[in-house]
Amino acid sequence: MANKTNKTKGIIGSHHDFGLADWLVLIAGVWLIVSPFALSYNDIPAALAAELTLGVVLVSLSAFVAIRHAIGSVLPEYQRTGGDLSVGTMLIPAGAITVLSPFIFQYSPLIGNLVINEIVIGSFVIMISVIVTVNHALIATEMAREEEGKTEKLHRAA
Repeated sequence: MANKTNKTKGIIGSHHDFGLADWLVLIAGVWLIVSPFALSYNDIPAALAAELTLGVVLVSLSAFVAIRHAIGSVLPEYQRTGGDLSVGTMLIPAGAITVLSPFIFQYSPLIGNLVINEIVIGSFVIMISVIVTVNHALIATEMAREEEGKTEKLHRAA
């Protein structure tokens, strides 16, 4: 009998792909780290600290997802989606904090490019995170239905 693999896919790919959304979040995190220097506002301590911290958070979460996918073949099928769903959910507040940080740390009146950068990057991260979270929730639901169907077949056979 042929070996069947689970090919459960969501709206943006399978649950074990380090896909476009993950790369976009990684790039957004790297941009937050680089942008204070590229846009010349690294002399504003609050802005510099906020951008570096949020950039490191985004890069770290993306690295976590990449590592999970690299070792994904070792993990049982049901464990592969849960972690990605959690990471996607954690990215939503990170994006919201990025949008709000100029106002929270009161450096919004200082530089227009800085505020625009944070609002655009934060909104982008929120959008990508919502898509990833919904995608992984759909995949997890489909996988649960598949498992439920397998369990029913086993009970009927017994």
